[in-house]
Amino acid sequence: MAEDLIMVSTRKRGAYYENKAKEHLELMGYEVERALPKTIWIKGKTISLHHDFFGLWDLIAVSPSTILFVQVKYEGVKTNENWQEKRKLMEKFAVPTNCRKEVWHYEVKEGIRNPQLRREVIQDA
Repeated sequence: MAEDLIMVSTRKRGAYYENKAKEHLELMGYEVERALPKTIWIKGKTISLHHDFFGLWDLIAVSPSTILFVQVKYEGVKTNENWQEKRKLMEKFAVPTNCRKEVWHYEVKEGIRNPQLRREVIQDA
């Protein structure tokens, strides 16, 4: 699938990396829920909108001791004012003491076939 991402839409590429992060968390022993697209009808047409948990998080992962909120990004997407504003909202998002907030960056330095994962901790449990 990674080879197929060279010429796909931003939405499909984002979904690929969200699924990759979900699988990674499941291997770490977490139960993971992924924010699914929201489908709406407008004038007889189906439109799929991206929908994050609380408008901020792509994944919520739960273990017996920790709840992890994760936003998945892949490098190649320019950070813009919207991302900077969203990042500030993530920092302010109140969670209990057993929760962590992280941004997972998939960095495509050696080509799309071998992205490197960099985990940025916003708040540790």
